[in-house]
Amino acid sequence: MRLLFDIAFDGGAYHGWQRQKQVVSVQEIIENKLALLFQKSITIYGCGRTDAGVHAEHYYFHIDIPDQPIDNLAYKLNRMLPTDISINNIKPVRANFNSRYGAKSRTYRYYFHHTPDPFLTRYSYYLDGQNFDLDLVSRAVKLIIGKHDFRYFCKTPDRHNTTDCTVYDAKVERINEDRWCIIIKANRFLKSMIRIMAYRLVSIGIGEMHIDTFSYYLNGEEPQEQVKLLAPQGLFLTDVEYENV
Repeated sequence: MRLLFDIAFDGGAYHGWQRQKQVVSVQEIIENKLALLFQKSITIYGCGRTDAGVHAEHYYFHIDIPDQPIDNLAYKLNRMLPTDISINNIKPVRANFNSRYGAKSRTYRYYFHHTPDPFLTRYSYYLDGQNFDLDLVSRAVKLIIGKHDFRYFCKTPDRHNTTDCTVYDAKVERINEDRWCIIIKANRFLKSMIRIMAYRLVSIGIGEMHIDTFSYYLNGEEPQEQVKLLAPQGLFLTDVEYENV
């Protein structure tokens, strides 16, 4: 029986989703708890990787287990997992379903705030709001909609078979006078793509990068400066869309 898990996690204590040697990952924690529960090794297959420190409101993975009732599985796992990882939902799926390759789109949000706040620092990026041009950032965000080669918005472009991605929607959403976020929905994302993009968008907002330069990078002009990333704590995977699940 193949099961699809919808989970949430605070990525602050983890070196990303994927299991790696000598660091703690979300995948490792969940696989260890599943092994205890089922008294056998369980491999889980995630919908994609996340950078260290990145959070998820809805992250999906699938596993294969012998046919058995699953009514209390989420409850049991939530009692075993640390408080920064939780199971939202579990449901059976068809035998050939794949949580990674079956995804039609993924949506990320990157959160910002303009007033220092100790209760936001783990989940949002602080920016001095003085002279910050959010309207200009909103204009720049719209430029990424459509199919583009995001090679110069990727930390490791040569590791990908292709750096083309299709962005279905991209926008700035104002939460209140002090808080806002960037929302990007695409068919796929490259290594650190949104964090590189967020750094350049912030640079536009504070007047350190011209919007035309951002456009040049988007259209294949190689960056003249070292590629930089914005910190991970403001970034959330908020949705993964599947068809006929």
